Amino acid sequence: KLNRRNDWDYNKPGWYFVTVCSWRMNMCFGEIVEDNFLPNKYGRIVNDQWLWMIDHFDGLGKDEYVVMPNHVHGLINIVGTGLDLSLLDTNISKLIGAFKTTSSIKIHQSGFKDFRWHRSFYDRIVRNQSELERIRKYIKDNPKNWNKDKNNPNL
Repeated sequence: KLNRRNDWDYNKPGWYFVTVCSWRMNMCFGEIVEDNFLPNKYGRIVNDQWLWMIDHFDGLGKDEYVVMPNHVHGLINIVGTGLDLSLLDTNISKLIGAFKTTSSIKIHQSGFKDFRWHRSFYDRIVRNQSELERIRKYIKDNPKNWNKDKNNPNL
């Protein structure tokens, strides 16, 4: 990803708010019904692979995330230096790359041969506790705000 801050060390502990979207905002992970996200089999794969990513790499802390019909929002908390920096020389990019690769493989194996993620991803360095709390609330409330979400292609 080319739009990284030059003055930030992405290997150091910190909070990152990440959004990963399906190709062309394809609504392939499930649907919103009565303000709740109901995942289909591909949405369950995405959910499982997000949890795999957090559990698989040492030095990450689990926090809020949500799978939506065409994207995933999540907080990634790098809590220590347990990450193998030889494998993750730019942590966030490599973590999201691992998530996208493993989830794509499993989705393809489940029958959706043409599935693709949108190139790259969106991220924000979380700067303080109040911003962290605001993002947590945004993630939790995302399904009930779907009818106002900029990622909702039906708007």
